[in-house]
Amino acid sequence: MVEAAGYQIALEAISNAYRHSGGDGANVRTGVDAQGTNLVIDVTDNGGGIAPDAPGEVGIESMKSRAAAVGGQVQVAPSVSGGTVVHAELPLDSNGG
Repeated sequence: MVEAAGYQIALEAISNAYRHSGGDGANVRTGVDAQGTNLVIDVTDNGGGIAPDAPGEVGIESMKSRAAAVGGQVQVAPSVSGGTVVHAELPLDSNGG
């Protein structure tokens, strides 16, 4: 279940970057945190960036809902280098998914 949630979150983040960022690329990184307890997904685009106070649109709420369903979380914020970063952490233990 965690794998499916992670895949759908990454797919939505990439789709949002394509549709809304105005940039011409995105970087996707996946891995496990230092403690070995969370799947970590980062999708960063090189577009115009999201406003820090932007309302949660359908795609963002969908990613947050998928993460919450397995006990995880998603954060969407402007990247320090420009663009937007979607950061997800999903628990790998049996209680989270």
